[in-house]
Formats: sequence, structure tokens, C-alpha cells
Amino acid sequence: MKIATITPTRGDRSQFVQNARKLIKLQTHQPDEVIIVDDVPRSDAFDINWRYHKGCHEAVKRGCNLLIFWEDDDYYAPRYIETMLNFYEKTDPKPLIVGIGDTIYYSIRLCKWNKFIHPGRASAMNTAMTTEACKKFPWPKDSPEGYDPQHGTNFLDRQLWSWAAQNKCGKTFATHIYSPVSIGIKHGIGKCGGSHHDTNEAAWLMPLRFSDADLSWLRRHVIPEIFPFYEKLAQQLKEKEREKKPHL
Repeated sequence: MKIATITPTRGDRSQFVQNARKLIKLQTHQPDEVIIVDDVPRSDAFDINWRYHKGCHEAVKRGCNLLIFWEDDDYYAPRYIETMLNFYEKTDPKPLIVGIGDTIYYSIRLCKWNKFIHPGRASAMNTAMTTEACKKFPWPKDSPEGYDPQHGTNFLDRQLWSWAAQNKCGKTFATHIYSPVSIGIKHGIGKCGGSHHDTNEAAWLMPLRFSDADLSWLRRHVIPEIFPFYEKLAQQLKEKEREKKPHL
């Protein structure tokens, strides 16, 4: 089994790419290929889909069998690749698409978090596809023009898992909330990801229920080598918030 990680980015948040590389190097099961698609943005719109498209097809050219989506800004525990691979290998019959059906989202700006259940699918950050799926999936047009940042009508994860449901070739599994293998980090920096990164809490499809004002929850669930990165980011975002407030 030859594994690739696929990371879409667009040159506007290099600090996350550096952190992503560090997280990959800490994995208990190392990928055979690390593919980072860092192209010049075609417009000011969010344009993550075609970057995944390009990265996945490059992985196929390099002979990879399992393509793991790896968001540049999110946290992945050292056992993440091992966990995804073990689930895939023990599933019979082998699915073309695998993923974690629940996602923990954490807003660094708000210092709040919640666990979301995606019925029958996974978020893009927690998805992996096989070479066969890459070749069969009707990829969206390689353009950000049709993307709806408010409603996500062209979200790749929704399209991919909808296709998997129609063809009965996708499989998800659940993780334990007290031992997460990944955390979706919301921050509002750059424009590679989906919507809700830079919106107020009220705009979310579901609220972030749990407060973490002192970052203690995040500290418990992120390894010590990585936590300082998010701690510094939280401080920077708080400073920006204070700068925005009018001085009386």
C-alpha cells in the first residue's frame, strides 16, 4: 500500500504549511508521498476543490494507492494515518472512500469547540480515497467560479460522499471524543478552506457549544510539540480583535 497525503494551499498562510509538514513527520505511519498543491489563486474566491483534484491525480501518477486529504491548518494526531489505514485494511469489502464520520471543530479566535456528526459522510479533512475512486469520481470543474462560500453547494466533501453513497462505495467510522485523532481548526486566515472560517459564531450551521478560554482543552488534546503553534496563533488573533475595537 503506497500512501500519499494531499494538502491544498494557496500561498497565503505559509505558517500553516510549515506546521502541516511537521505534523506529517510526526506520524507513526509515514506517507510515501507528501503532495502540497500551492498554486497561485485564480480569483479571490475560496478554491480548494481543484487543488485537491490536481494533488490527487499527481498522487496517482506517482503510483499511490490511498490518497489521504490533509488540510494545511488542521491538527492531526501522530496516529492519524495509522488509524485511517487500519480502518481501511480491516473493512471488507474494501471501500473506495473512507473517512471519520464525526469532526471536532475548534475556533482559535473564539476559543470554543464542538463535535459535529456528518451522517453518512466525513468532512474533507477526514477523508481518504483510493486510486480507483480518483479515476471514477466525476471531479467538479477545475474553477472556483461556481463555488458558493455561504452554502457550500460545491463543497468537495459533500459531492464526493454523495457520489460514494450513490455507488455504495464509501465507509465511515467514529472516533472517541476524549482521544481525537484530528481537530478542525477555524481561524480566518487565508482563503483556501471552506466557509465559516472567518465568520461570527451565529453564522455557523451549528453552534460551538464548549468554551475553552484558557486553551486547557486544546492543550490536553494536542501533542506538546505542536501546542505552542496554536497558543501563539490564539494570542495573535486576540491582539487583532483588540486592535479592531474602538478606543474610548
